[in-house]
Amino acid sequence: MNNLASDQIPAISAPRAAQILRSKYVKPGSHDSKRTVQRLLEVLDRDDVVSAEDRLEDGMGLRDDTVAADD
Repeated sequence: MNNLASDQIPAISAPRAAQILRSKYVKPGSHDSKRTVQRLLEVLDRDDVVSAEDRLEDGMGLRDDTVAADD
């Protein structure tokens, strides 16, 4: 598997997993919003996901270093 394909796997699977978590949260019933946010961060803030997205953005010229993340 080439680097592009290996980077695409976590870059696509993590947002999909986050969508599944979000869809469960918006369904009727009781929800623990803190736990949902924690689970979303566990999915989206993994080192392999962030690194893959960084490499993909760099390779496609999509990086915008002018946008700062809120801390």
